[in-house]
Amino acid sequence: MKKIATLLIFMGFLAAAIMGGIWAKKNLPLPAIITNVLAPAAHDPDAMPYPAQYAKISGLKTYYVTAGQGQPFVFLHGNPTQSYMWRNVLPYVAEVGKIYAFDWPGYGYSEKPYPPLTHQDYDHFLSAFLDDMQLEKVVLVIHDWSSMVAFHYAAQHPERIAGLVFMESLVPPIIPIENYESLGKVGNFFKNVREIENGAEVIVKTNTFVDLMLETGFEKPLSAKAQAIYKEAFKTPQQREVLLRWPNLLPIGGKPTFMHDRVHAYGTWFLNSPEIPKLFLYAEPGLFNKPAFADYYAEHMPEVTSVSIGRGYHYIQEENADRIGKAIAAWAQKNVK
Repeated sequence: MKKIATLLIFMGFLAAAIMGGIWAKKNLPLPAIITNVLAPAAHDPDAMPYPAQYAKISGLKTYYVTAGQGQPFVFLHGNPTQSYMWRNVLPYVAEVGKIYAFDWPGYGYSEKPYPPLTHQDYDHFLSAFLDDMQLEKVVLVIHDWSSMVAFHYAAQHPERIAGLVFMESLVPPIIPIENYESLGKVGNFFKNVREIENGAEVIVKTNTFVDLMLETGFEKPLSAKAQAIYKEAFKTPQQREVLLRWPNLLPIGGKPTFMHDRVHAYGTWFLNSPEIPKLFLYAEPGLFNKPAFADYYAEHMPEVTSVSIGRGYHYIQEENADRIGKAIAAWAQKNVK
């Protein structure tokens, strides 16, 4: 009980730290290239603007939405979210291509296998989704742990990648992650989840992870409708076990070794793939990806276009959807052939 209480106290500290530390800077003006993209027709910002569709992918019932024509864009979510997080970004990109956004197995409205999928299962799932949808040259739009699947796939199948859009992702220069301290305050979160006895049990028994996102992840509270949708996916302890998968797979200080080697391999490819256009979207101050990364890419990777989308921390799609959507559309029109 003492260790559980310690973790709960830490969670409260993390929430307070995030609340006090994010969004200290003012919104930055959008570059001219972005403002040239017209906004799509207005829709209810709390509703997914496209009808639900389902397909059997790797034997699992999978929720997805699609719209538009032409160049395919596949939107990937992370923890503890679902494709719903992209709902206000998708209409902009659907104006310039064909969008696909799905819920990973275990998340959102997709089937929730138990025990949760392994990282190899997620690798196979992404490949199967692209194959089943008959998508050859795709732009992957990446956030959070989906980067550990998407960049691995891109490194293995560069011939199927037309472009990469990434934000709050695990790519150089954030990797390799030398230690918990190098992650700042959020490093304590990962340390506690991975090392404190019964810490996982606390997150599984309660909806702590989702509650933290909803309570501290945004400058303005989400609507009751949006909060309910995010919480609905993780109502039971069994459904919440999937939330522990990727925090424990994140390679920190070389552990776990197999994921360290995997991330090192795709990171090396990422740094040496100038033929693939890339768009880096970052917020002020950001969590995993800092504004200073834009300078790093300008120096080392001229194929990367870096765009500030204003204020934000990690779940930047909820408050910067218009800027993100416009940036992707404008970049794609200019760089994706």
